Amino acid sequence: MALFNPAGELLFSNRAMQLGLPAPVGRTVQDLFPPEHPYRDLVEETLSSRRSRGPVQVHVRPSGAADDEAAGADECLVMTHAVESTDSGLIGVLLVSRNLAYLSRVQSTIAYSRKLVALGRLTAGIAHEVKNPLNAMMIHLELLRTKIKTGALAAAPQPVAASGVGLGLVAAEQAATPAVRSTLQHVEVIEGAVRRLDEVVQGFLKFTRPEDLQLQPVSIPALFQEILPLIEPEARANHVKVMVDAPGSIPNVNGDAAMLRQAFLNLAINGCQAMPQGGTLRLVAAPAPRNKVQVQIEDTGVGISPDRLGKIFDLYYTTKDRGTGIGLSMVYRSIQMHDGELEVQSTPGRGTTFRIQLPRANEI
Repeated sequence: MALFNPAGELLFSNRAMQLGLPAPVGRTVQDLFPPEHPYRDLVEETLSSRRSRGPVQVHVRPSGAADDEAAGADECLVMTHAVESTDSGLIGVLLVSRNLAYLSRVQSTIAYSRKLVALGRLTAGIAHEVKNPLNAMMIHLELLRTKIKTGALAAAPQPVAASGVGLGLVAAEQAATPAVRSTLQHVEVIEGAVRRLDEVVQGFLKFTRPEDLQLQPVSIPALFQEILPLIEPEARANHVKVMVDAPGSIPNVNGDAAMLRQAFLNLAINGCQAMPQGGTLRLVAAPAPRNKVQVQIEDTGVGISPDRLGKIFDLYYTTKDRGTGIGLSMVYRSIQMHDGELEVQSTPGRGTTFRIQLPRANEI
């Protein structure tokens, strides 16, 4: 919003309007805006006619933008109001401009939130209807495996049957006929598929119905030390060297320790898996501007191609053969819930860096 006096001089503008004004209060509308600028045209017309104008939909270029209307122009809904005194004299013109692009983003956010609410209600029924059959399938698959091995044990030669029960089942499986071994392999395939489906359902539930945040001062270096033993098996399997650069003097962040620990662990495990031929994984933390703490998790792995980089936080999008596409979505959701910022940079063949900024804890 901006208010002009009858001489066309700027008396007041709010913060949003100030971003597009090249000159301060006291300058005329002719000094503020070039000829044919929508703001100038509407204000001048209202000053001359003493009648409110608009709303009209126009493209408004920011101050200092190129003359080409398409270059950086925002689509705005603009109107003017003639402000009159009690004796019907004109005492000013109020210019109001609404950025339609911003309104569209707000509407999209609201629509997305409504979808999540509806999705959350749906998942309660899904959890009940899907989890129970999955549990029953796992139980009966284990019973089926035991029956197959017991049958193989009964049909095996006496020395095998004479062994202890546990050792006998193992020996029977080793001495089983090709048909029995093939059947057991089918059971394992089914079991793997059921477990994968269970992981997908669990991840879906966590994404749509996240746990309540338990905010408190959290030490990033301490979190790094907690996840190191969990990273080690994956790092050792991929010949990855893990380096930590997080001095104990780093300010605490305001966060949920369990949720942040899981987010950092997911990123670190992904980093190790992105280096099948070995490499270096760096966990870095340092103070950042605007009362933030920055966390970086860097790998020297295969990297992510530009066409995939913009999709990695999408739910169920994955580049792994056996990935669920839930891990990075959960990371993004967790950082978002902490009022944090998350960005990723990647160069194919050179590695990937995730940068997270979290608000510092207010400690006395």
